[in-house]
Amino acid sequence: MNCTVSLPAFLSRFKCIGVECEDPCCTGWNMQVDTLTRRRYEACGLMDSVTGEGEASVMKRDPKTGCCVKFEGGLCAIQRELGEQFLGDACYFYPRTTRSLGGALVMTATLSCPEIARLALFGENPFEEARAQFDRLPEKIRDYLPSGLTSVQAAGIHSAFIGAALRADAAPERNFMRIFAAAECLSQLDPAGWPSVVPSQLAQDKVLLPPPEPLPTDTVYLLQALCGLVAAAQCVHRPRLIHTIRDIERALHSTIRWDTLAIASLPDSSHATQSLHARWKAEWQAGYAGLLKRYLAMQISLAFFPFAGFGNTLTERAAIIGIRLATVRLALMSLCQAEQGTPPSDEAVRVVQSVSAFLDHLAEPDFSLKIYAETGWLKGTRLRGVLEDY
Repeated sequence: MNCTVSLPAFLSRFKCIGVECEDPCCTGWNMQVDTLTRRRYEACGLMDSVTGEGEASVMKRDPKTGCCVKFEGGLCAIQRELGEQFLGDACYFYPRTTRSLGGALVMTATLSCPEIARLALFGENPFEEARAQFDRLPEKIRDYLPSGLTSVQAAGIHSAFIGAALRADAAPERNFMRIFAAAECLSQLDPAGWPSVVPSQLAQDKVLLPPPEPLPTDTVYLLQALCGLVAAAQCVHRPRLIHTIRDIERALHSTIRWDTLAIASLPDSSHATQSLHARWKAEWQAGYAGLLKRYLAMQISLAFFPFAGFGNTLTERAAIIGIRLATVRLALMSLCQAEQGTPPSDEAVRVVQSVSAFLDHLAEPDFSLKIYAETGWLKGTRLRGVLEDY
């Protein structure tokens, strides 16, 4: 089998760096074992590395280290001894994600991989369209082509949203709000009508946006919301993510209490928060605009927006992307504060990757939506407020 797949240029340049990776994918995740791989492992005596039954099968993890039991010296023992073709789909294709648009195959990747984060955030022309040949595809590939659209039309719509995220004539926050406004518009239309609406909707220089509704508590609530999700997912032992959270706590002069998820703030916390935002706007914001646009484009790409995403409706999916943008921006602001200036690119990669390694792999949106509904961030007015698009 030899199949042509469309993919962004950064992914065509990707190669796993193996033992050099600072956050291996064998650590902390339940890597699914597809049906064909389970049969293969049953036949060759590798079932000691698998736990669970049927479609719930995953690679077994060492409870002491959190790593897959086959993870040795920075590499998978199965891959080293039998070759990468012997890996299951989840391990073989990570960090890639493959979708279908009426039979046309589209591949992207997640920023949870440090090497992907480097290529996508700092590489040259990372979102140029490329094509590659693959002699293996995942066992299951979901088709996202809506009724009434051709695969070419759907691919064009998805590309238009990525282009909107990368627009050079506006800040990343305004680019997102254009995307959110387009999502609200499309949610009222049958997908068959999207091709005639999307180009003009996203190309508008002056888009009608709801008035911003900022609240002084938004910044600390971003921290609290992130920590609430981390605690609920029982991911409090991810060192890189906790490092990022600690930077935010120090920048806001606040501390999260993991047992209650309450925020303990110093008396000058409000002043520290205001000072952080002021320094961001005056000193660091311009230098990170391009990175945040690329982060936004990666979220659009990974979600396969507007045809899929993390959320139950088109506007919820867009809102969640906006909240993630605000969360990553806060983490970068806090990193700049910790470094007292613009940090090296590897530190920016660490921040974005650590947040993505958690948020990009949440299983379902219900708890996230509950938190975001309580803060009001699912509404356009509040999104503009938390993103400071005013």
